[in-house]
Amino acid sequence: MHDQLHTLTITTRESPIAYAGPWGSVRYDLDYESSITCTTAGCNGWQECREPHVVEGYDGPNDGPDDSEEDAPWADREEFEFHGVLHTWRGGWGWTVPFVGCVLAEQDLDDYIHDIYAEYGPGEYLVDDDWWDETSASISAVSMADGSPLPEGGWAQRNAKPTEGDE
Repeated sequence: MHDQLHTLTITTRESPIAYAGPWGSVRYDLDYESSITCTTAGCNGWQECREPHVVEGYDGPNDGPDDSEEDAPWADREEFEFHGVLHTWRGGWGWTVPFVGCVLAEQDLDDYIHDIYAEYGPGEYLVDDDWWDETSASISAVSMADGSPLPEGGWAQRNAKPTEGDE
């Protein structure tokens, strides 16, 4: 869906805390905050438009270019301007409009951010997005934001403080 990198910023107040997990594994309590921003002005996402789409007496919120009446203004057109905004028809979604801002930042990426933090620690990373479908994405770190290579992995394990009784 998007062909650009994003910047992931991870900040922390404390080092991770290690504790015993199930079956003898070690888990880490990772307290951090994160944000994702586009590396350019926007990442060209889209969203459903909830505005009414009435043109010349035709109501088109559910009528796509192939399903509309022959004389509907948007018949056989994948793009059409409603209420002053260019819309694109997407099957299953209806008439869509450009997403203002960073569509990746609006995704639920907590598990991926947690993994990047546990592996590399706090910092600014360039991340690549991989979209499974039009609504779900994953991210992976490709380098530091300044272009330098990623640090050695295993940051949480190297920096964890054991909980009481685990020492």
